Amino acid sequence: MDAINKGHLPNVESAWFYVCRSEGLKAIKESSDFMEREIEELLKNPIKLNDIAEIKNQLREQVIAKFKKRSLGSEDSHPDLL
Repeated sequence: MDAINKGHLPNVESAWFYVCRSEGLKAIKESSDFMEREIEELLKNPIKLNDIAEIKNQLREQVIAKFKKRSLGSEDSHPDLL
């Protein structure tokens, strides 16, 4: 409070950036864990060579959707995480 009373304002923009970045890192971890579980499940059954590209694309879309749902802020908050 003394800092605010003396005219020094906290940098809210910077604090928000770090919150978004922290949540983005958590979202990456959760998305990565999801991807690993899905791959382990897929490997329990035979996969046709022709299906691999489609499976990869579907899994990629699911992982990105999970990341975007979990992360905070805009893509500008964590461009190096995408």
